[in-house]
Amino acid sequence: MDDKEYYESVMHRYDTYGKGHSLRAYCNKEGIDYNWVLQYRRDHPKEVAKRNQKETASFLPLEITKEPLKPKTWEVENLTLKTADGEFIQVKTNNLNVAVLLLNKISLP
Repeated sequence: MDDKEYYESVMHRYDTYGKGHSLRAYCNKEGIDYNWVLQYRRDHPKEVAKRNQKETASFLPLEITKEPLKPKTWEVENLTLKTADGEFIQVKTNNLNVAVLLLNKISLP
């Protein structure tokens, strides 16, 4: 077994069974050279960081995209006007500008 595999197996067993113990206490209990573990950790910090990153990465990366804003357009679907005499006028148009002009003309004396 090469050093990398041995180190990974030691750290895996420590993570699994060494709860409540320091790494030093676990190594002494299991008969593992604690100084070798520290030296390997110093010499190979990138591999240790990658292993820790894989274990802690439990969220998927989120990509946020903004949708382009659509201009607001208003349409008149059904406009019913009632006079004081009880007469009704229904305005049906899909153009808001036309409805506003019509209301302005109606409101003039």
